[in-house]
Amino acid sequence: MPDFHRFLNLFDCLRTQSSHLILILFLILPLAGCFSQTGDFGRPESGPLREKVLPAFGKANARARAEPVSYYNHTDNEKLLTRRATYLQFPPHAKDWLGRAVTELETTRFVSGFGRAHAPDRYYGFLRSDRFRSSQSRYERLKFDISSDSQLVMPFYSAARVVMRDDRERILAARRRPDLTEQEISNANGRVYENNLTIAQVGAALDYRLAAYRYAIDRMEIETPSNQILSANRAWRHLSAAILAGKDKLRKSSAKAAVIPVHRRSRIFTGPFDEGPVPQK
Repeated sequence: MPDFHRFLNLFDCLRTQSSHLILILFLILPLAGCFSQTGDFGRPESGPLREKVLPAFGKANARARAEPVSYYNHTDNEKLLTRRATYLQFPPHAKDWLGRAVTELETTRFVSGFGRAHAPDRYYGFLRSDRFRSSQSRYERLKFDISSDSQLVMPFYSAARVVMRDDRERILAARRRPDLTEQEISNANGRVYENNLTIAQVGAALDYRLAAYRYAIDRMEIETPSNQILSANRAWRHLSAAILAGKDKLRKSSAKAAVIPVHRRSRIFTGPFDEGPVPQK
């Protein structure tokens, strides 16, 4: 029953989408087990649905919504950014399959927006439903999840800084090329937009994780008091400091790349060349 109510709440958030997207959503959600498979430590596993099908549909839907889209090949740095972002974008509890399925639709741009499954009380709801033999084990699980996130924050923001540096170079190079086609400019601007979108989504998801863990710690202190609350709070403060440091370094070392202006190309590249006879007086 709890999953059913979560489904109704998430569906209510999605109903603003057009009817054909909702129909496709109902066709895809039963396949959630295919693209929300998790490996070690709850990390999502790769698969054709995640890597090919959903991104293709997502680009088509984003383009239909008049959002920037890029069909350029990804750089190695962009691939690394995506790999490091994927786990952090998802809700933190591995059993939240519905939340992960909905987030998958958001991160692939199948639907617009982000954060429908990111309610602070969701993590604690799953954590307290786990049948641990000891309440101390639940604290250990909480601390493990928080510490695991702490180890992933700085590597992600390191990759983000490199990608934003590459985007600045991309923009500068494009501005030196007045012969670029409108499609090439669209692809370059679209890739910068996509990279910034990924970084922004992870930033929002990390804020959610911080709120979700805070919610769980505060409730567990009441439900199952333990001296482990001290170490749980230390782990939370360490994660909070890592997130603040990562965002701060990103702001100091990078600025969002500006959009490349579309220049009217010379007719030497586009024609037409046969304009007829020159008018005579």
